[in-house]
Amino acid sequence: MIYLLFAIGRSIQKVQNKKWLYKKWLLLWGSAWGLNAAFFFPHYFFWLVFLFLVPIFYLAFHNLLSFGEGFVWGLLFAIAHYLPLIRIVGDNYRNYGGLLLISFLLLYVSVYAGLWFFVSKKGASFYSNNLALMGIWILGTYLYFVWMSSGALFIFGQWMGDPFAWPIIPLAYSPRWLIVVSFLPKTAILLLLIVLSALIAFYVTYREKRYIIPIFLIFLPFALGSVYKTDDPKLPICCKKIGYLAPPDYDENAHPIDVAQNIYYRLAALLEKRPDIKLIVMPESSYRFSLNKQQHVVDIWAIHALESRSFLIGSQRSEGPDVYNTAYLIEKGKIIDFYDKRYLMPLAEFIPTVYRNRAFFRDILLKENGSFCCGNVQKKKHITILNRAFEPYICYDFFFGSFLDKTTIPIILFVNDTYFQTSYMCNMMLLYAKFKALDLKRDILYVGYYNATWINKSGKSLTI
Repeated sequence: MIYLLFAIGRSIQKVQNKKWLYKKWLLLWGSAWGLNAAFFFPHYFFWLVFLFLVPIFYLAFHNLLSFGEGFVWGLLFAIAHYLPLIRIVGDNYRNYGGLLLISFLLLYVSVYAGLWFFVSKKGASFYSNNLALMGIWILGTYLYFVWMSSGALFIFGQWMGDPFAWPIIPLAYSPRWLIVVSFLPKTAILLLLIVLSALIAFYVTYREKRYIIPIFLIFLPFALGSVYKTDDPKLPICCKKIGYLAPPDYDENAHPIDVAQNIYYRLAALLEKRPDIKLIVMPESSYRFSLNKQQHVVDIWAIHALESRSFLIGSQRSEGPDVYNTAYLIEKGKIIDFYDKRYLMPLAEFIPTVYRNRAFFRDILLKENGSFCCGNVQKKKHITILNRAFEPYICYDFFFGSFLDKTTIPIILFVNDTYFQTSYMCNMMLLYAKFKALDLKRDILYVGYYNATWINKSGKSLTI
């Protein structure tokens, strides 16, 4: 923090013109919060993904950026972007450890933004050509976002990044913008957005009209997609036989039988309204007890409610001392299949060994929250429902796992999108699922805490 203040102080001394000083910090603030606006309010501001980098490149071309400015930009973005995680940490660790974790996370991710600015500036300083300067900053920006989304969070005990750091995700709100470029990998689409912003800033800085043509050509595929007419999404026939059931709201001291009966009453009410459904789905952690040890609970649900229907529910599974976050398939009063979550969320579902084995971190974290075990990472799993195979994933598996591939098998995704306690993260998880459906060319049945949504291969969605 001392170095940050020193860096900012040096940058203020370098900018003698107060008009430029105010302009610089205003542009940095606008850039960071422009990206946040695209994430928070994609229905209004998704288009800002095309422009949020323009102020950064504009200032870079005037040689006004270095580590301090990058750190501040990163901090401005991180405070809003990581608000859901901040709330989780604050709730789980109600001591000074929570404050330390939150502060460390914000400072840690901000350092990478500072390095992005610092390294790009140093690299550009070896060249006097304006185009070379632009190329260096394009490369630095590209590497920054790739690193943040793929590896920057390795400090949590496993190789991982922040998948929600991809600036192109807000475009999934209106997936037509991505239709024409959907054949490209997401890294190539990101590079197009970065180059577009750099060219706009270059034109604004140097007023060279010859750059209008490449700006137009890069933006054209996105624009063509935005006016491209596609058929309205339609539910597959199998999905018309699916009913969604929201989980009951209960605290950690609730008795399993009380929760099971609550679910039964909800099942009965749903079937009274829709007696034609053949499959009922509930999201991750709908029944937060080890269902495989409670056949009597399955019997409660099977009486009348599940006589000739299938039931998919997020619950837990015990095997000796190990507990798994699991999705169960129940038919005719019996558990016939299950899927264990393969990737767990650090600090929320487990404490990484690298921290748990050190007294300092044990004192900060107090206890292990969740303490789940990982399912078999190497095992491919398909669940057959309504005579159709689905590939199951549970929340973190899908968002942070590295085993998603392009097949024709649709995905069924169980999530607890209320865990982060903010509508922002709830919307972001659904938006990311739409983006991945378009990216992987796979249909997705998204089962959240508010509804179940069918997302087709074009990224369009319908609520079941």
